[in-house]
Amino acid sequence: MNIPDNRDSPCNRSRGIRPETEEKYRQAIELCRSTRLSCAEICRISKVTVSGFQRYLSQYHRPLLLARYDITCDKEEASHIKLSQLRGQLPATRAKYKDAIEACGSLDYIEYNVSQIARRFGLNGTDLGRQLRTHYPGIIEWREKVRKRLGLNDNLPRGTRKVCKEQYAEAVKLLRADRYITVQEVAERCNVSYSGLEQHLIFYHKELVENRIKIRERAVRQQRKGKITGRGTLHAATPETITKYAEALHLYRTTPMSARKIAKQTGVSIRGFYDYLQTWHKDLICKRKASLTRKVSPWTGRPFGNITLPPQPNTLTP
Repeated sequence: MNIPDNRDSPCNRSRGIRPETEEKYRQAIELCRSTRLSCAEICRISKVTVSGFQRYLSQYHRPLLLARYDITCDKEEASHIKLSQLRGQLPATRAKYKDAIEACGSLDYIEYNVSQIARRFGLNGTDLGRQLRTHYPGIIEWREKVRKRLGLNDNLPRGTRKVCKEQYAEAVKLLRADRYITVQEVAERCNVSYSGLEQHLIFYHKELVENRIKIRERAVRQQRKGKITGRGTLHAATPETITKYAEALHLYRTTPMSARKIAKQTGVSIRGFYDYLQTWHKDLICKRKASLTRKVSPWTGRPFGNITLPPQPNTLTP
């Protein structure tokens, strides 16, 4: 058989942007370049989905995406910057508060409180205080010590208010427990404000926030059943999925019926039930197939190492 030699033939596969895709998002890209509208607003005007446009923007126009965060760089540098790494101040925010923050850390302005310094630089006192507590807590501690030593202390209470400490005490206790749980879940369970709890943690429990970030970083790309993922969520089937396949799973566990027959009998998708078993109940599949990866035989209850096959009759004649 003659096999054609295709080594010199050009490959017809294109790895760039498809013309129809480029045309689809053309208006959205122009709005992104020329306006400061939010991504959701741009998608509403251009009549495209938010998830699709965000993926397109991240994959083919990453410098433009980073520019919305006031990060200017070339295409090669942009490919190495991950948005999940932008946990600190954004460049624009840093530039806005730079002079005021330097003044807060200078002896030349030690006689002024933070609100007075903010007004001198045309800023809001609450916003400047939030920037200091979030990103420069050392400056606040230094100012308190120096002002107290110079007799400039205003005798105002500092730190966590008693009412706030009591309000978030149970939530902080849950977050410090061994079992990882998201801040959103804790806020709902303790009936407290999510944004308020998040700000309380950033201001007064910074070490807890840093430890939780490290836990999520270690969990990246390690999707294990019952363990957390890099997003901080538990890798487990959703309650809706568990309820959907509960009857089928019970039949699969207690009867010798095939998965296909069980799916037809319970009215669930055959492919969906297969995927559910493969993802969350692989041990049942192994037990069904008497896989050697199992340590115990599902029929005899004895270890596989102790099972001896009965002698086979010798059918060969001399």
